[in-house]
Amino acid sequence: MKVQNKELFAYCKQIFFRQFAVACVICILAVILRKEIAYSWFIGCVVALSDTGLVLQGIFNGAKKGPEDAVRYMRKTMLKRFIVVIVIVLVMLKLKLSVIGIFISFILLHIFLVLNLIIIAGRDENKKRP
Repeated sequence: MKVQNKELFAYCKQIFFRQFAVACVICILAVILRKEIAYSWFIGCVVALSDTGLVLQGIFNGAKKGPEDAVRYMRKTMLKRFIVVIVIVLVMLKLKLSVIGIFISFILLHIFLVLNLIIIAGRDENKKRP
């Protein structure tokens, strides 16, 4: 089990660092394209990175539990994710800041997260084949 935990942690760390690199590229592109909305894109990247962290933490901690406990833990993690995103969006709306940048960068980072997960799953599948 320890080897699996180390391998899972390595995958989670690799995914998070890739997501961080993509977030940096998105922020740089936002500054280059339109400086007035770069602030909301930056906040969207921070929110998406925190959400990615919550997802990876949920995967890592859920893998240590039994199936029923893992499902409960993942549901709690999903609730935390919704609360964080809703609070950030409400704060942005209250401050009369642009929210569209949050959603665009959030969606872009999650598309790259899914692609990262597909790449790692494919790599794992190729390792298991004789």
